[in-house]
Amino acid sequence: MTNKAVWFITGAGRGLGLDIAKSALAAGHAVLKSLARSRSGNRSIRCCLAR
Repeated sequence: MTNKAVWFITGAGRGLGLDIAKSALAAGHAVLKSLARSRSGNRSIRCCLAR
Protein backbone atom coordinates (compact mmCIF):
# COMPACT_ATOMS: atom_id res chain seq x y z
CA MET A 1 0.00 0.00 0.00
CA THR A 2 1.30 3.43 -0.92
CA ASN A 3 0.63 6.40 1.32
CA LYS A 4 0.14 9.56 -0.70
CA ALA A 5 -0.84 12.85 0.85
CA VAL A 6 -2.65 15.83 -0.60
CA TRP A 7 -0.85 19.05 0.28
CA PHE A 8 -2.55 22.47 0.34
CA ILE A 9 0.18 25.08 0.01
CA THR A 10 -0.45 28.81 0.20
CA GLY A 11 1.99 31.15 -1.51
CA ALA A 12 3.11 28.43 -3.91
CA GLY A 13 3.75 30.85 -6.76
CA ARG A 14 7.31 31.60 -5.70
CA GLY A 15 9.93 31.27 -3.01
CA LEU A 16 9.62 28.75 -0.20
CA GLY A 17 6.04 27.80 -1.09
CA LEU A 18 7.10 26.90 -4.64
CA ASP A 19 10.03 24.83 -3.36
CA ILE A 20 7.76 22.93 -0.97
CA ALA A 21 5.26 22.26 -3.78
CA LYS A 22 8.02 20.94 -6.06
CA SER A 23 9.36 18.67 -3.32
CA ALA A 24 5.92 17.26 -2.53
CA LEU A 25 5.26 16.57 -6.22
CA ALA A 26 8.66 14.93 -6.62
CA ALA A 27 7.77 12.63 -3.71
CA GLY A 28 4.61 11.55 -5.56
CA HIS A 29 2.04 13.53 -3.57
CA ALA A 30 -0.82 15.63 -4.93
CA VAL A 31 -0.58 19.39 -4.40
CA LEU A 32 -3.27 22.06 -4.24
CA LYS A 33 -1.49 25.37 -4.52
CA SER A 34 -2.86 28.79 -3.78
CA LEU A 35 -1.46 31.77 -5.65
CA ALA A 36 -2.10 35.35 -4.60
CA ARG A 37 -2.30 36.45 -8.23
CA SER A 38 -2.22 34.43 -11.42
CA ARG A 39 -1.02 35.78 -14.76
CA SER A 40 -4.57 36.94 -15.49
CA GLY A 41 -4.53 38.99 -12.27
CA ASN A 42 -7.08 36.81 -10.46
CA ARG A 43 -6.58 34.83 -7.30
CA SER A 44 -6.46 31.15 -8.01
CA ILE A 45 -6.14 27.65 -6.62
CA ARG A 46 -4.61 25.01 -8.85
CA CYS A 47 -4.24 21.27 -8.49
CA CYS A 48 -1.05 19.53 -9.52
CA LEU A 49 -0.55 15.80 -9.64
CA ALA A 50 2.80 14.06 -9.87
CA ARG A 51 3.29 11.91 -12.93
